[in-house]
Amino acid sequence: MILMSKDSWMKLIAILVVLAFLLEIFAFGGGGSMPIDDGTGRINDSGEVIVGIAVVEGKLTSYGRELFVLGDEGEIGPIIDELEAEGLVQYTAPGSGGSVVLNLARHANITELAAEFDGVNASTAARARLQLPTEINFTTAEGWKSAAFQDSAWVEIAPVVEIGENLTVRITANILGEVVVEYAAEPVSIEISFSANATVVEHQPAHTAVVQIGWDERAFDDGALQEAFLSLYPDGNFTLYRDSRVLVELEGEFEKEYVIGREERVLLINESFTNSSRIEADLLAANASAIQFPDSVLVLEFEQTEQADLSFISDYVNYSLLEDYRPTLVELRSTVEYNNQTVEVEDEERRLMVLMPYEPAGSEVELRLVGDLFANTVMNLAVQGN
Repeated sequence: MILMSKDSWMKLIAILVVLAFLLEIFAFGGGGSMPIDDGTGRINDSGEVIVGIAVVEGKLTSYGRELFVLGDEGEIGPIIDELEAEGLVQYTAPGSGGSVVLNLARHANITELAAEFDGVNASTAARARLQLPTEINFTTAEGWKSAAFQDSAWVEIAPVVEIGENLTVRITANILGEVVVEYAAEPVSIEISFSANATVVEHQPAHTAVVQIGWDERAFDDGALQEAFLSLYPDGNFTLYRDSRVLVELEGEFEKEYVIGREERVLLINESFTNSSRIEADLLAANASAIQFPDSVLVLEFEQTEQADLSFISDYVNYSLLEDYRPTLVELRSTVEYNNQTVEVEDEERRLMVLMPYEPAGSEVELRLVGDLFANTVMNLAVQGN
């Protein structure tokens, strides 16, 4: 399969829109009038037409025999001449807007021919037939509406999708009664999230150590800890988010010597007062609920090629959690599982830079990913939370 980046897809789709108008194909080339038998042997031609939109998945069953090529004549001309000489192109015709229409021989593989233009400044398009459900649920101004649909539709796409693969399309339809009488279809990508294993390749020298410090421990000598940290990493960055709040649901007055302010659902506590048990008891006596004592957070940023030894932190503060996050290059497999199906991963997107706790090179890690699925290929990958 020929894989393309999302930017390439977007450029091609823009070209396709232009071609659709140039070739006078209704709404991205996938539209048409479609009188359908309503089950009574009569055509449903009564009532008011409403507009519906649906996103559905279909299987690509065939391509038309024409390949539309838009590009510099000096670059695409020699390629077309060679394809004609090989008998793969029967004849050519000028298309609108400077495009060239290639009428292909029956034995020609349109995806392979389109690939011949990859090395030059050119874009290709073709009409593809999709097998679709015969009953589709549409979103309309009146709510959900189920309508009968013919079992296939034509769409305009770059012919890089292999026959037999699935493609998601957005259908805009005129619905009369319970029947789609006219439609336009365009291919779309859908955002998906999934889990996949990846292999750790290497780490960047940057470190971001995140230290969570319990509410009762927050009044530590951060100056001494900062001095110790900077003695090890003079160019490092030391940031402390000290949290003296108490989150609480509380009605009525609550005045104690340790309370220095109050906001909605928040008590502001004297920074030096660290007895959470005392505060909790006082709040329960005042019929408070949902009491929370948020952690303080210390962030240490520094550079070191090796895994860092941060054990010195415990000499200055008792903490509840310490994570040393590293920018880590990981590599995905060429295929991943999504929704009980196997989908391809674009080659250039198989390697990702992820901010994660240290794992040795060669380790297997599980990632939660998001991406765009188009024609059984996932692209534009990112790690959730990074």
